Order: sequence, then C-alpha cells, then structure tokens
Amino acid sequence: MAFDPTQPSTLVEEAPAGFDPTQPSTLVEQESGGFDPTQPSTLVEQESGGFDPTQPSTLVEQESGGFDPTQPSTVVDDEGPGAADYAAAFAADIAISEAGRFGGAAAGTAALPGIGTAIGYVVGGLGSGAAGSIARQRILNPDGDLSYGQIVADAFINLIPGAKGAKFGVSAVARQAAAGAGISAGARVAETAIDEGELPSMDELASAGLTGAALGAGLGISGEVFSKAYSKFAGMPTRRLSEALKIGDKDAKILVDGVERTGEEYAKMLPKNFRDLKLGISEAYSDDLIRARVLQSEVAGGQIKDVGPLKVKSDESDFYLQRRLAEGKIAAKNEELEKLIDIDGAFLLSKANELGSDASTLSRSVNDYLYAKHGVAYNKANRSKFGGDGAAGRTTKEFQENVKDFEARGLNKELKESIELRQDLSKRILNTIEEGGLISKVEANKLRKDFPNYVPLNRILETDELADVASTITGRAGRYETLASGIRRAKGSDLEVNDISQNIVDNLIGATRRAQVNKANQAFVKLVRDNPTTAGNIATIRKPEIKETKLVKDTSETANALRAQGKKVPPRKVSVYENADKNVVTVFENGKPLFVEFKDPKLASAMKGTNREVATGIMKAAQGFNRFVGGLYTRFNPEFMVPNLIRDRSEAFVNNMQKMSLGQAFKTLDPISTLRDDMRTIARNVRGQRARGGRAAEMDKLYDEFVQAGGRTGGLGLSTLDDVEKSIAELGSKLNAPTKSKAKQFNKVINGINELFENSTRFATYRRGRADGMTMDQAALAARNSSFDPQLQGAQGDTLRALFLFSNPAIQGAKNFLRSMKNPKIAASVMGALTAMTYTLDRYNKTIDENYREKIPKFKLNKHLTIVQGTKPDGSLDYISIPIGYSMVPFKIAADYAQRIMFGGEENIDASAVAKDMSKNIIDSYNPMGGSPVPTVLRPILELSRNKDGLGRDIRPSWLENENISDVEKIHPWTARTQGGELAINLSEQLQDMGYEVSPENLLYLYRNYTGGPGTTVQRLFNVTSKMMNGEKISRADVPVARRFFGETYARTFELRTGDQQLIDNIDKQENTSRAKASRIASGYKTQIQNADSPQERSRILQDMLIDSEVDDSVVRRIETFLKDEAAGITATDKRVKSLSVAGRAQYFVERIRDMNRDEAARYLQEQINRRVITPQVQEAMVDIQSFKDFFSQ
Repeated sequence: MAFDPTQPSTLVEEAPAGFDPTQPSTLVEQESGGFDPTQPSTLVEQESGGFDPTQPSTLVEQESGGFDPTQPSTVVDDEGPGAADYAAAFAADIAISEAGRFGGAAAGTAALPGIGTAIGYVVGGLGSGAAGSIARQRILNPDGDLSYGQIVADAFINLIPGAKGAKFGVSAVARQAAAGAGISAGARVAETAIDEGELPSMDELASAGLTGAALGAGLGISGEVFSKAYSKFAGMPTRRLSEALKIGDKDAKILVDGVERTGEEYAKMLPKNFRDLKLGISEAYSDDLIRARVLQSEVAGGQIKDVGPLKVKSDESDFYLQRRLAEGKIAAKNEELEKLIDIDGAFLLSKANELGSDASTLSRSVNDYLYAKHGVAYNKANRSKFGGDGAAGRTTKEFQENVKDFEARGLNKELKESIELRQDLSKRILNTIEEGGLISKVEANKLRKDFPNYVPLNRILETDELADVASTITGRAGRYETLASGIRRAKGSDLEVNDISQNIVDNLIGATRRAQVNKANQAFVKLVRDNPTTAGNIATIRKPEIKETKLVKDTSETANALRAQGKKVPPRKVSVYENADKNVVTVFENGKPLFVEFKDPKLASAMKGTNREVATGIMKAAQGFNRFVGGLYTRFNPEFMVPNLIRDRSEAFVNNMQKMSLGQAFKTLDPISTLRDDMRTIARNVRGQRARGGRAAEMDKLYDEFVQAGGRTGGLGLSTLDDVEKSIAELGSKLNAPTKSKAKQFNKVINGINELFENSTRFATYRRGRADGMTMDQAALAARNSSFDPQLQGAQGDTLRALFLFSNPAIQGAKNFLRSMKNPKIAASVMGALTAMTYTLDRYNKTIDENYREKIPKFKLNKHLTIVQGTKPDGSLDYISIPIGYSMVPFKIAADYAQRIMFGGEENIDASAVAKDMSKNIIDSYNPMGGSPVPTVLRPILELSRNKDGLGRDIRPSWLENENISDVEKIHPWTARTQGGELAINLSEQLQDMGYEVSPENLLYLYRNYTGGPGTTVQRLFNVTSKMMNGEKISRADVPVARRFFGETYARTFELRTGDQQLIDNIDKQENTSRAKASRIASGYKTQIQNADSPQERSRILQDMLIDSEVDDSVVRRIETFLKDEAAGITATDKRVKSLSVAGRAQYFVERIRDMNRDEAARYLQEQINRRVITPQVQEAMVDIQSFKDFFSQ
C-alpha cells in the first residue's frame, strides 16, 4: 500500500487486522480497566465532557451547533480558524507527539535497556511528531494540501524536549505558521521553531544530544547521508523543504521518505514491545516462567488458555505444567528421604540401648562396612589407572579385614535394617538419573553389574565407563538446567573417605534435582518437535558438535585382564563437545546431550532460571526477618490456621469452577468431606499411619498420588527454594548422629499441624480433579492453583519478599482468583451467590437489630459473612463471623451494596462513600505491599511515629498526645485492666527509671508486631488468666481462636457512632470551632495593636474591633486579658507558669532561685508577687518546701 500523507492510517503498510495507527488504543491488547501507556487519556482522571487527546472533537467544549473539528464543514467560515480551533489542533498535536516520544522510549527500554531506550526515543519521537503534525494540519485545514516541510520539521522538533509549554504561550497568528509537534530544549528554540516556521538547526539538535548518526539511524539511513541532506534545509523555513520536494529534490525526498519509514517502524514497534513490557512486569513480579507459558496454546488440559504458537498435545509436551510441578516433585522425594533417615535413626537409637553402644558409633560402623564392601570392587576396577592398590582410599586388604571383623561380631545381622536402607538409598541415585534420562539404560545396567555394593565415595557418582560429561559441556547453568549427567570419571585417591552418609544424601538430592529439571526440559523438546512449522522462530534443537576426540587409557576390568595376559589394549576415544552458548539450554535424552538454542535471550534466561534475582546483603537479612515474622504470624499461629482454611476453601471453590465441573467444584465446600476425607487422611499420613482397607485406604492411595505428583506444598509458603535445599542437605548429619531432640519433635508437630491446614484444600482439589477425569499432573497443578502456590514467584520475588511480608501470596492468590472471574459464567454465578447470601443475611440480621451495621466493626462486615445471634439488655450484639477469601472481599462488598440498593430500600447510599470503600478494599486485597509502600521491617516504627496502626486506629490515646505528661501515662484506660497491659506498664516504668520514657502502648504494639501470632496468643492467654483470677466475666472474644469466629459489640462503641453521643460530639465540635475562630480573630487584632505607632492608632483599632460583625464577647475578653497582661508586663513564659498548678508554680520558683543570692531572690520573688504570678496560695506552698526554708535560713 502506497504512502498517502493525507491519510495517517497509511503510515503502516498492511497493518494487522483491527489496527488503526490513528487510534493509539489499538496498539496493545486492552484489558478491563488497565493502564494503557499508548492512551494519554488514561494518564489523568476522565470527567464527563473532559479532555481526550486522542479525540480532537473533545478538545473544546461542545455547544449546540458549535465547532466540530472532525466535520470539515464546520471548520471553514468567513473568518477562518479561531482561537478554539487552534487550541484543539495544537492539543491533539502535542498529545500524540508526547505520547509517542515517551512511549517509544518505554518500548525501546523493554526491548533493550540503554541502547534500546535511545533508539526507541528517536523512532518514537520522529514517527509521532510527524503523526501529530498531520493531525494538526488536518484539523486546521481539512481540504488543504499538507505541508511536507512542516511534517519533517515537526518530526525533528519533537525530539527536543521542552517546547510543549512554550507552544501555549505563543499567539494564534504564530500558531498558524507553527511547527506542529515542536518540542524544544528551551524557550528560545521552541519560539524560533514555532514563530518562524523553521526546521531546527544542526546546532539546536546537537544541543539536545542528538547526533547525525543517531538521527540517521532513526530514519534508516547513515549519519553521513542524513547530515548532508538535512544541513541543506536546517534552520530554513519549512516551505523551502516543501517546495524542494515538489520539484523532485533528492535530499528533500530522503528526509520525507525517512520520516515515512520511521512512522512505519514506530507503529510496528509499539505493539510488540508494549507486550514485551507487560511480559517483563509479569516475569519480574508474578511468574518467572511467563515467557515460556505464553508460547503454549494451553496449560494442564486447558486450565490456563493462551494463544501461543506451540500447540500442547499431551502432558508430556506441556513444558509449563512439568516445570511448575518439578519443584513439588523434588520436595516430595526429599521429604521421603528425610522420613527414611528418621526411620534409620530410630532403629539405631533402639539398637544402641540393646548393644550397649551409642547411635553415632553404630552409624559410623555401618558406613565403614558399606565403604569397605564397595572399596574392594572399586580398587579392582581402578588399579591400572591409580597405578596400584588403594584407589578408594584404603588397600583392598584393609577393606577385607573391616568386612570380616564387622561380620564376625554379627553386626551385619544386628544392623541389617540400617545397612539395607543405606544400600537402597545408594541404589536410588543411579535409578533416579536413569529415570531422568541423564544416562541410558544400558549404561545404568553396566554400572549396577560392576558395582553391586556401590556407595558414593565423594559427592559425584564415579565410574570409569563414561566420559566426563560435566567437563565437556560447559556454559552458564541455571536452576532450571542440567549441564551434567552426574556421572564422572573415576580418578582414585589415597585420601580417607570420612562421610559416606553425607555423600549418600548429597548424591541423592543432586540426582533428584538433575532428573526432575531434565524431565521438564525434555517436555519442551517434545513441544518443539510437535510444532515443526511454528517452533522454528522460537528455538531449534540440535546435537552439540564434537570439538575434538581425546584418547584416554582404557582402565576397564576387561582391559586390565587383557593387559595381564600381555596383550596390547588400544586407548578409548572420548568426545569433547562444543561449549554451550548463553542462549542454549542443555537437555539429556537417553544419556546424550541436546542443545535447545533460543532466538530470544530473555526466553533463554527464563528457561535456564538465570533471570531470577537472588537477595544478598541487607536485602537477604530483611528477607530472613520477614520469613521469621511471617512464620510467627502463620506457621506458629493457631489463630491463623483455622480461619485461613475457610478462606482457602472459598477461593478454591471459585478457582475450581474454572477447571472442573460445577458439581465437583462445589464439593470443595463440603464440611463433612473436609473433616472425614481430607484432614483425617493427611493427619493419618503425617503420623506415619496407614489405613488397612476401605475408603480410608483409597484416600491414602490418592494422597500418595497427590504428593508424588507435586500437588502438595508443605510449609514452603515463607521459605525460598535455597532454604529448603539447605535444610535437606543437612540430613546427612542426622544420618551420622541420630538423636532424640525435643526441639526436633516440636518442629515435627508444628509441621504436621501446618500440613493439615495448608494442604487439605489442595488435596480436596486434587481428589475432585481426578474424579472429574484429570490426569495426575493436571490435578496436581489444579491443586497448586486452588489458592496460591508458594513455590511460584517472579524473578524479583526475593526482593519483594525482603521488602513486603506476604507479597507473594497476595500476587499469586489474586492472580488465580481474577483469572477465574474473567470467565463470564463464573463471574455471574459468584456474584449471584454473593448477592443472595448478603441479601439473606442482611434481612435476617435486621430482624434482630435494625442497626446492626452501625454496631459491628466495618472490617468484620466487609471481610466476613456475619450472622447476628442476639441482643443484650444494653443493646450490644453477639455475632458469628465466617471469613471469606481475601481476593473475594471486593466482590462480596460490591454484591452487598448491590442488594442494599436493589432490595434494601437504600437507594440514597452515598456514591462517593461506596467508591471510597470499594477502592480501599481493592487495594487491601490485591496490593502486594499490604496497603503501604513502607517495607514491613520498618512499618511498625513508622506507625508508632504517626500514632496510627495499619487500620488507621490510634496506637496511643490521641487526646494525650499533645499533653505535657510522661510517656508512661500515655495509655488507654482499658490497657491497664489486662495482664499484658500491666506487664507493659511495669516495663515502661523500669525504662523510665533508666532515663527512657516509653508509652506502654508502644511496647505492646512492637510486641504484637514482632512476635506475631504466638505473641498475641500468649498476651490473650495472660488476659484471660488475669480475668479468671480477678473473678471477671470471660467473653468469647477473649478466648484465642474462638474470638476469630465469635464477636460481641459494646454499647459504648455504638453510642460513639450514633445516638446521644453523636449529638454531644457535634455540639462539642461546634463549640471547639467557635473557640478556635475567636482565638484566630483575637490574634489578628493583637498583632495590629502591637504594631500600632501611636495611642491614637491603637484606639482606632479597638473601635474598629467593636463594630466588627465577627467579634463576639469571647474575642473582646481575649483582647481585654491581652491588654491587662501587657500593662502588667506579663510575658509568654509567665503565662505558661500561671497555667501550672499551685504546687507546680511553687516548685518552679523554688528551682528558679536556686542559683541566686538571697537579695536577688527576694527582689525576683517580690516582682512576681507584684505581677500576680505568685499568688498567696503559691507563697504558702513554697514555704512548705524544705529547700525553700533552707535557702532563706542560711
């Protein structure tokens, strides 16, 4: 399609369907309510009839029969364009130009920070400057010819920041000849370009940092060609360029064609790079594998649907599914390992008592025995390479003697269970890497044959039969890539092998991770192979090239036997492969490496796992603090577990509607099944018990499936993967030194309780998914996404966790819920159900108390389903509150408002109050910062300084904040009546004795914030105990856990919000306002009186005051007091002294005269008596003070 400068839409050749470059809104995919950086109109709040820079017709206020710049017939009249026309034209011009310039920079940054930013700025500035110029010219002169010189000038002026404001300052006449999208580095450049209609000079462009090379690159030509062409017209009137183009001038054509190309590139660049920008944000904060996910057509059988080019045909080719589940499967294997180690430890502890030894000694004996049995075969296999006996660290004779001694003592029988368990763990190493495709079945079988008693002598499985893959495949490995099979060439060593147990654990953990990571990457290989026509633009698969072949000595058993017969044995050939590029992911198939080479470096980084940032230094310390505090709020907090189970179930129900039939999803809410099947099954398995038959045995089998498929998360919600691996890696020491640790047993109990509450909802989802026909893997992902997946996070997830507690649960939970609610059917069902429930509860509650909403705290009504149970004689209420999922809260509030308006007769609800309430709860529910941008570790300190907690409530009594009293007494009346409050007061008084004044409320607040749930629970238990000992009534709201579901209101609270108390508050407010106003007016007259030059002037001011309509008796009294004090010489300090009590004033004057002699003191005191600061009562109080008596008795 040819370029038509009269039609801006032709700037893009064959634009994709639906794309309209004159409508920025089509440049990126729109989302409901989302911010669109290509739409300047979304940068400011829109109002009815407001300014929309993408719609010139809205630039001026419309009137009947008024100006419509989109209608040429209304543009031209006898007088030509008026001021409003110019305002509309230039506003449209500037809006398009500004958005394009900065949008181009943003898009360039998304593509390649730094260089991409500069290129995006130039391309966006030139392209949008030209588009803005065309829009302006069309508005002012719809039927006229476009000025190409003006278009080129506008394109270049748009690159120079600063002229936007200058444009609005020039006259309408100047604007008519102006360079449309002109934006300049300063007023001088702007006015020159606009008023004279000239192209910027080369110096003016250079002053903005724009070189010929950069501008040429933006136009798609060399810097030399640009400089030659542009210098011909630089600084000249724009008409010269237009005239030159008409006569076929070559340089003019270069510039116009260059601007045309730039417009095309800019329009093409925006949609791609804004999508990449959106991907970048999601990758950073939500899902570090999002770039891989959007390549797929779907995930987990359609649980997540995308429009990616790679069609998923099965779970085996569903890379995203396998990657998401890999960490869960690794955790399941490692936790199984931990259970086996515990079994081994328990066995050795029992045998130690029986044999009169200790468990650690027996464990080392088992290790030595296994080491010796393997050492005999290892020495034999590696004798030639090592140059003699002892390749395993000891001689064969020593090994044989160890085995003989161990068996002679009968320990091989006594400790058989431990020996077999450790041998089994050693065999699992080879089995695991074989299952993961890291070695072939043939190679694995040969190893089993050659080393039947294998135990690892170091941290890598050794063999002489395979090439050292780890040393030949090199590159930057990430968390999600396996560069080595785990098989290394045996070299032999005369060093003692000390820690077989640690070697077993380390090898098995390493093998498990390698295998699962490789299996997930194998799924991507299959996905690419299943899509040969579309995958070529994403990645290619090839075998690594062999750089060279090395000849190495054959030290196999067969070769050694041949040498013993005097025969010559040829060397073995070992292939050395090429180095892996940073955009290559290495995958093993049947023991052979494959290279997956990616076109997009960002995708390669995500696939390798190198895009994930790891917190270090102070951020790592903050992350550790948040993890500790988060554990106190959740893992060790009984008040969190039960309510959170209910919240999880409510959100899981909605999320499951997206993944399975409504009937199966609804069963997620079944309380009987929750207790009988889900929680009982988990509890039984946590205790290590198994059902013998019937339904319980079926549940156990399903639970095993659930765990092995990776659907379980355990207690990983507040841990990083590195932390988990570190704790698992310490299992080797447990195998060496079994102990009965009370701390270990306590931790085990806590883990079991958390498992019960955390994973019962996920297990329920897994069961329902399987019943609905899902595969194991599909059901496992459904389980992980039923609420939030603690193992899923963005590349910047560690940083977020370091800054904000619970940021990742907020992101993941909201994402899953909102994804489900995007389905219109689900949204309609959920909103219908919520409206029906809130309507029913509202009607029922009002039958008990019409004013229940005024009595129950608003956060309880918003975030719970509240049922009023009854009223008390004083009008207070007892109620039950059932929590709902955090992500559901805004929808529940919206449904409640809807039913109140439609059915409750509350049509006159304040719309602004509704909007404010909705906005606050949306932020509370979906904001990963938790309602404040202040990092969690610093938040309590800031809140104490502001005297407001996270809900906006006073921490210390606000009415005492400005009182000149000790901080120890700044305490709420009810705090002193609690045991926790009494302890805080005692501690505060002790600190005061040490010279530190701290409010007890501050101590309590810090205690609650930094000790989390356990601290609060202990405090409440103290309070309950105190009430019991004092014979006070204990309410349900006092009891930990129960208080989360049962509440009661207080008559005093209701009075504070309604009724007589409200009336009193209103009158009090009026009186306080009147006093403040009188003080302000009196202060004004005091200033005038003080500044008066003469008595006559002061008299005039007083006369004016008396006729002032705003002056009342209160003002007059204040002025009278002021004049009397002035006449008596009363100072501001005197006034403060007079405000003290009699005793306080007496103490003040005694202290004041301490450093005076008797005569000075006498004169000073007499002066204060004359000024009536010291009254007779104060004199009497002073005489009673011993130090005063002593002073005058000297």
